[in-house]
Amino acid sequence: MLGEGDGALDFAGIEQLASEELTENGIDADWGQLYHTCGGEHGFGAAPFDIATLLYRKSRWEVKQMGGTYLQPFSGCMERSGGGEGPTNYRVFLGQAFVHKRTGFEIIVVVAHFPHIKSYQREIQALSSALSSFRVTSGIDQVVLIADTNQQKADSEIMADIYPEAAGVVGSTPRTTCCYPIYLHDFDRIIAAGFRSQEASMTTVFPFGIGDNHMPPDWAIVNMHDPVIAEFSLGGGLSFKRSQRSAAARGIWQTWLAGCLLFLSFMHLQG
Repeated sequence: MLGEGDGALDFAGIEQLASEELTENGIDADWGQLYHTCGGEHGFGAAPFDIATLLYRKSRWEVKQMGGTYLQPFSGCMERSGGGEGPTNYRVFLGQAFVHKRTGFEIIVVVAHFPHIKSYQREIQALSSALSSFRVTSGIDQVVLIADTNQQKADSEIMADIYPEAAGVVGSTPRTTCCYPIYLHDFDRIIAAGFRSQEASMTTVFPFGIGDNHMPPDWAIVNMHDPVIAEFSLGGGLSFKRSQRSAAARGIWQTWLAGCLLFLSFMHLQG
């Protein structure tokens, strides 16, 4: 569904996936799945509700172990929907550390639904603090963020908000992928940081097209974001290779509330 063979995707981040069945049962046997929900007091998918889903290809990647124990993911909610007093129940984030099975390459992947500008500086601190602690725990500084950032800022500025000391920031090409049917914002980003190579770069693919070639599918729903696919080249012969989506993905995309599906795939780490 998300590609097979050498061009297959390695990671996918899905935000606000409304299917409880897919969330509980997973995509298929090829994919490991992690998720975290916020809200849900009135039922799965009923507002206030938010969910971040992180998929990883099990044939290539595994969760990092320390002392023979798998690391637990970090996650949280950044906002109280509607304001007021009480626990946070919206603006979800989720992250985990992975190790490539063949090369031993390590990376932290974060999927997040960022706050809007009004309370951004205060609310983003929850993710920033959690990521900082997890980097220390895991011993990994290489981070890839897959997110609806809700920010009209440069990739380096967005990454600095959650990883202030990050170096070597590269990101997907910003395009107006938000939101159906009126596209005004380039919020949807894949951003990498902490990679030492000065040759690192990222190439972006937009399955629904851009500009005059933009063609959302007829099953798109209001506030749905376009998917984004990134090829992340590390330099020195290492890169994350893009993979096109297949038509079989329609069944998942139709379940979005106001979803954002972003992909990441590796090249030359295959095996």
